[in-house]
Amino acid sequence: MGATPNLSDEELAKLAEQEAKEEVIVVTGSTIERKQLTTPAPVTILNKQDLDATGRVTIGDILQQLPSQTNGTNAQVNNGGDGSTRVDLRGLGPERTLVLLNGRRIVPMGLGADSSIDLNSIPLAVVDRVEVLKDGASSVYGSDAISGVVNIITRKDFNGTEVTLYSGVAEQQGCNTAVNNGTPVDPNCGGPGFSGNGFTYDASFVTGHTSKKGNIMFSAGFMKADPVYDGDRPWSNRQLAFDFTSDCNRHMANPVAGLPPCVNVSGSSAVPNGFLDMGSITDPTGATAFTPSINCGMDGMGNLNVCINNGKGGIRAFQDSDLYNFASVNYLYTPSKRYNVYSEGHYDLTDNVDAFFEALYVNRSSDQQLAPEPFLANVPITGGLYADGTPINIFNPYNDGTKGQEEDFQDYRRRLVEFGPRTFDQSIDTFRIVAGLEGKLPENLGVFKDWKWELSYNYGRTDATQLNSGSLIKSHLAEAVGPSFTDSTGNHCGVSVAEGGAGDPGDGCIPINILGPAGSISSASKAYVTFTGVSSGFTDQRVALAQAHGEFVKTPWGGDLSGAFGADYRRESGAFNPDPLTATGDTTGNQVAPVEGSYDATEAFGELSFVPVANKKFAEWLEFDAAGRISHYNLFGNANTYKLSALYRTAFGVAIRGTYSTAFRAPSVSDLFSGQSDSFPSVEDPCDTAPPSLGGMTRTLDPKTQAECTKEGVPVGSKFDSSQQRSKVGGNPDLKPETATVATAGIVYEPLHGLAFTADYWNISIDQGIDALPTGTILDECYALGIQSSCGLITRNPVTHQIDTITDTEQNVAKNTTDGIDFSGTYDFTKKGIGRIRTSIEGTWLHKWDFDPTGENLPGTVIHAQGNFDAGLHPAFRGVLSSFWTGEKGFGAGLIGRYVGTYHECDPATGGCSGVPIDPTTGQGAPFRDVDRYYEFSIFGNYQFKSSAGTTTVTVGINNLFNTDPPAVYTAFANNTDGSVYDFYGRFYYVRLNQLF
Repeated sequence: MGATPNLSDEELAKLAEQEAKEEVIVVTGSTIERKQLTTPAPVTILNKQDLDATGRVTIGDILQQLPSQTNGTNAQVNNGGDGSTRVDLRGLGPERTLVLLNGRRIVPMGLGADSSIDLNSIPLAVVDRVEVLKDGASSVYGSDAISGVVNIITRKDFNGTEVTLYSGVAEQQGCNTAVNNGTPVDPNCGGPGFSGNGFTYDASFVTGHTSKKGNIMFSAGFMKADPVYDGDRPWSNRQLAFDFTSDCNRHMANPVAGLPPCVNVSGSSAVPNGFLDMGSITDPTGATAFTPSINCGMDGMGNLNVCINNGKGGIRAFQDSDLYNFASVNYLYTPSKRYNVYSEGHYDLTDNVDAFFEALYVNRSSDQQLAPEPFLANVPITGGLYADGTPINIFNPYNDGTKGQEEDFQDYRRRLVEFGPRTFDQSIDTFRIVAGLEGKLPENLGVFKDWKWELSYNYGRTDATQLNSGSLIKSHLAEAVGPSFTDSTGNHCGVSVAEGGAGDPGDGCIPINILGPAGSISSASKAYVTFTGVSSGFTDQRVALAQAHGEFVKTPWGGDLSGAFGADYRRESGAFNPDPLTATGDTTGNQVAPVEGSYDATEAFGELSFVPVANKKFAEWLEFDAAGRISHYNLFGNANTYKLSALYRTAFGVAIRGTYSTAFRAPSVSDLFSGQSDSFPSVEDPCDTAPPSLGGMTRTLDPKTQAECTKEGVPVGSKFDSSQQRSKVGGNPDLKPETATVATAGIVYEPLHGLAFTADYWNISIDQGIDALPTGTILDECYALGIQSSCGLITRNPVTHQIDTITDTEQNVAKNTTDGIDFSGTYDFTKKGIGRIRTSIEGTWLHKWDFDPTGENLPGTVIHAQGNFDAGLHPAFRGVLSSFWTGEKGFGAGLIGRYVGTYHECDPATGGCSGVPIDPTTGQGAPFRDVDRYYEFSIFGNYQFKSSAGTTTVTVGINNLFNTDPPAVYTAFANNTDGSVYDFYGRFYYVRLNQLF
């Protein structure tokens, strides 16, 4: 700061003292105040200009652009999402990234018993900056800080009133009206203007007042985002599949115009008019098999007699073009609304004691939508005749009149479009309040004089409800498609008295015409089999904290010895209660077990920071730090962590830094207390000599596999023809914390004022990771490797000898190792006549990302995900470039570019890229394709002017300027690509008006 005229010497001294105080800050990763922004650990800081420049309205969407973040869920995740956006540093899971608000924990947010933070719930209007620590910090903050810490800092001492209005919409890209009988799924698609393309609106205000005694700030806001449908984008309006075989171009039956080589249109054979494999109709009585009067031909894969109802009372051959396009019905970007209120303040009770508080309330509503329920006749539908010729199912059109025959349809599929799409609607309320006292210790405490202290209590709670519709009651459906009869009063479920049955069961069942074409299911039948499920849950967090920090002594060379210590008590509790039908599994959706539990943690921590030398010719700054934490959990005992770090900054603009720490993550309430639920992963029985993947052929089992199968009582040559196995998934109350070691080493170079370069190597290794083993790994360990502990998890039916259940609950088994280099460059300069220009680049080079689900480095079980799409998206390179100009006459502009590198996508039939690793001799490995590199650019311009109303800033911008489509990833879970990394909106226009009074 330049000289200030007309001030006395005393006033100048006070001003200098105040400036010195302002230079002392607390940077994320330590509780000790420091005078250096360069820290021993790498930290990325996003200030308010950085946040506003993104053109986005949620902290979550902004942080997901960071190169160090990957695979975090967001509003682009429809199937399996819950409307939340979570940050996932290093791709190790959001539960291993600790999110703080003003250095304190935030209650996890979601449907109940959650373990991470929904960043959409933090109002952007109150945020001053975000500090991202890319280092382990369990010794400072406790559990969960393994891959890093995100600390959201709010605006302090705000004085005035600020109103912000934002509106944005994606460019309309047409809609796929040719799908599913020509009806566009999005009711707004093709409408006026940009309707139906993710229209987003955000309004907020912040007001604050500062006095000599303190400050208070209040903020409120509303945000609404409309959906985008899969059918609204040409790259997602149908499901595609890639043929990884080397001669795919030769044997593709019907190449589709406009699609790349080896790409086929996919879809579901559960179609609205019904799919029937005539060859699957069997006669359980042993009589002559039923033979339909029409041969429907082939389905293109060698299967005979595959038919579809023609909608006119007859049947015809099923064709690939009949496949149901479920993609077009789904959301591509899920809709949401958010109401938020935030307030904080502090008041000087005395010269040395302040009272402070923070209060947050957020309501978020969101929903997801999936295509209508598919009916799959895994259990046969009896459809034959009794002696008098009355059909058992009154809607069965396939009868030949032969007395005594009862034919079963083993393979019948139908899309139940009459029931509408499956929907999942959430309403989530989060409340958090922090209150406490802070101040300085008295002057007469010797080395502890002027130490700052804090006593605080942090309470947070999230309550959620979710409504599910579109799924059916399984037991009611089985009754409604079972035996039925007709009398003078109408259609009835069951077997009539005349046929020797009990007649109508009297429970309201109405026979359902599952065998008819679309529209044949009556409203009465629908009412009997449908339900609306209501689930609820909560997460509750309570933290009491006492801490102090300050300087012990100064050194003769301009440095000091500082310290911090404290203790806290934390209680975490939560529950999730699904609706009764979902909890018992009496639904066509997945069974979900309830969760409920709690745990307590008591911790003590301390830090020492020794700066022997500062501001000398041979050392501008030399620092050695040590931190430690002792934790006691009531469920599993103690966990101790420590951290060592150092920083040496020369007078020539070069700094060398490094850290080494241990870290841990305590199991969450869900990890510990989830009940067991059914899951049906796609894996084949190793004892099956004719699995579906062989297409009717048989195999001879490996001798080791055969020996284990025989040991379990499976007859030689058994054929099960099952591509899915039932597994039991859920929590485990015996879990222990997972542990980790984290190391960083880096260099910072500042050759001149405003120009800086950094490069930091990082390495994270997690042991005894909390995870459920992949079901295929359990089978491989048992039948290929002979590991009896894994064999003990497999239960077979004593009669059929098929796998009955695979127990696959959470275990302390996994090992994760990942390392790489973060790099950045920044140039910030101001020139008269031009203004200020700040340009920066930040990137990550990933060297390794290995996941070993067994923790034992067994052959064929380790997933090497770096450069492969085997455990999420882990390209070798990711980067962000930004450049902002602030002119001298109120104008400004900016550019942001984002890069995601290429990686391999491999044939899942071979176990992915890690299933068949590259042979160093031949160079051959799993069949793969290269996913395209991704470039995305955004621009904005603004103008700021002052008037009698205050300062007005108008910003207009375009995100994804060149309307770059996400690259195709055909093995991704949905949408032919990965929504956790790439942008689904396309070109997005926005305008923001900010008024500061």
